[in-house]
Amino acid sequence: MKRFYLFLALLGVILASNSLPSYAHTLKVDGKIGVTLHVEPDDEPVAKQLSKVLINLQDKSGQLQASPESCACTLTIVRDNTILETINLSVSNELARTNYTFPDAGIYKLSVAGKPQSGTNFQAFSVDFTYNVKSQVGGTSIKSTVVVNPLRINAPFVVIGAASILLVLFMLPTKPTKKVRSK
Repeated sequence: MKRFYLFLALLGVILASNSLPSYAHTLKVDGKIGVTLHVEPDDEPVAKQLSKVLINLQDKSGQLQASPESCACTLTIVRDNTILETINLSVSNELARTNYTFPDAGIYKLSVAGKPQSGTNFQAFSVDFTYNVKSQVGGTSIKSTVVVNPLRINAPFVVIGAASILLVLFMLPTKPTKKVRSK
């Protein structure tokens, strides 16, 4: 009976972990400068609603200063090969923040670029991010992005691991039951 409960517990864990959403930010690198971009809410912007854009810059060379005057940084928003807006960013402690309202649902390219200014000497950089902006219908947003769960990508390993555990469980010796002899 213990084996049956262990089997059910293992099956429950596998099924539950396969249904959980997974979120991650992507680091894009241009030479020695890395850029991570995050758009609120939850990297799933909604058309016609104000979105907060957070940008984290990382410099392996250590030349990108932590002052707003060190980088002429911009965020350019592009849709259908048309530049909608270029926003000058103020970078402080390798972070930049701005707000933007996407006019319509669809695919947007957000380009973060920077070049040194005021006597600083870091490598100029430019990286692109693609966002799928959701539409809004009747006050509720429609999800138009796909969230990938790494367990689904690694499904063969999960299945093989689960099968191995079950095989070991079922091969364990069981306590023999006492047989009562009738006289």
